[in-house]
Amino acid sequence: MKLTDLLMEGNAKGWLIKRPAMVKVNTKARGGVPGALYTSNKSYAKVPKGTYIVSLPAGLFAVNTKEEFAFMITSDEGGLGAQDKLKSNDVAAVSNAPSFSEWRSYWKR
Repeated sequence: MKLTDLLMEGNAKGWLIKRPAMVKVNTKARGGVPGALYTSNKSYAKVPKGTYIVSLPAGLFAVNTKEEFAFMITSDEGGLGAQDKLKSNDVAAVSNAPSFSEWRSYWKR
């Protein structure tokens, strides 16, 4: 199965960032199966208000369609649990998260 297949499967659930926030991102890949998303080093990136956190089978993505950016962020099996700097009042659950086809051109792999 290809990464693009994992990105397009299922319905995207997501959260909307209500104020500027810091999200944890993976910065360095470690060894493993070629093409897998194993990572070991982590850093933080600031995202503006209005950014969506989109949950897909391949992982979590920070997506902003207004400023036209998208990148993968650190995830765990339960969703936002790995995002230790995000507070519950920083995000709101949404049912209208952008689909992969809407932001695939912004994604930095």
